[in-house]
Amino acid sequence: MKNLYDISWQVTEQEYRKDRAISYSTLSTFAREGIKGLKKISQGFTIDSSSLRHGSLVDTLLTDKENFKNLYVVSKFKMPTDQVKSIVDLIWKKSDKKINNLKKISSDLILECSREIGYGGASWNESTIVKKIIEAGEEYFHLIPLTEKGITPITNEDYQFAKNCVNALYDNKYTKWLFSNLPNIKVYYQLKFKINFDDFNDIKPLQWKEELLSKNTIRCMFDIIVEDSKNKFLLPIDLKTTSHNEENFDLSIQDWYYDLQATKYSYILRQVCSQDDKYKDYKILPFCFLPINKFNLNPQFYEYKDSIHDLQKTFIDYKGQSHYPWYEYLQKTRWHFDNNEFNYDMETVLNNGKKIIKF
Repeated sequence: MKNLYDISWQVTEQEYRKDRAISYSTLSTFAREGIKGLKKISQGFTIDSSSLRHGSLVDTLLTDKENFKNLYVVSKFKMPTDQVKSIVDLIWKKSDKKINNLKKISSDLILECSREIGYGGASWNESTIVKKIIEAGEEYFHLIPLTEKGITPITNEDYQFAKNCVNALYDNKYTKWLFSNLPNIKVYYQLKFKINFDDFNDIKPLQWKEELLSKNTIRCMFDIIVEDSKNKFLLPIDLKTTSHNEENFDLSIQDWYYDLQATKYSYILRQVCSQDDKYKDYKILPFCFLPINKFNLNPQFYEYKDSIHDLQKTFIDYKGQSHYPWYEYLQKTRWHFDNNEFNYDMETVLNNGKKIIKF
């Protein structure tokens, strides 16, 4: 019997990440950082931080645990700070890959990479910078060759924090139903979809009909989709590891423009289901976020009701920043990538260097 997996875009996560269709992360980067953020993406720059690594680790343990050993290795070492890690990663990238001892790397290269990342106090001399980088990053540097094989080294502490989060999700009174094998309920993990989007009046071919797809494609990957075959509904859920208290996760939604994710993902899911004989009669419930803080371990659901509409409203967040509907960012994002223009915004170029001021 057909299920939701059968109408998904069936590619590996690696293939998904490499695809050029516009993702939520690209739109949110543009919303938060403007064209400078798009320039980083065009140059292959990837964001790396301890919080992002923790989130990916929890995702894997919860939704793809069979693949954990292929993606991670737990080792006894001290992970350097995010800034030092970026420097050590850059040193590895620029160095002779035969050398796996940071002490044997030239001081000139260490200093070059440190300056590129912006490390070091104004009063630090060069020998102090080199010494600090070697002391903090030596253990991690030995493990970097694993990353060439697609394996991420993690500390025992990081692994335990992630495992605690997963166990809390399994045991918490509000979330354990997701993992309880309830009658008529099927839970899907990491389903991927890709469709065309030009405007709201066009018919959008489904993602597996590759010959019909244009360059104007959008993609998404759901952490979790719950299907209730008796009541005929689908519930999309995205797991979020957060530094905010779970009770204050609405701040994270605004900080990271998660509203774009909720509305864009829901739109794609509705379009895919509307063109399938089985799922066209299913109701798509409002998108839910499932945040968990690794210290609090009090997960709860946040229902984003605006995700049930195709035409979303503009709003101003608690920091005074305007949030526009996802499709308004999409047009500008495509234009900048298509024209390889990352010095001036679209309006300035189309107005021959003139900025129109509106108050």
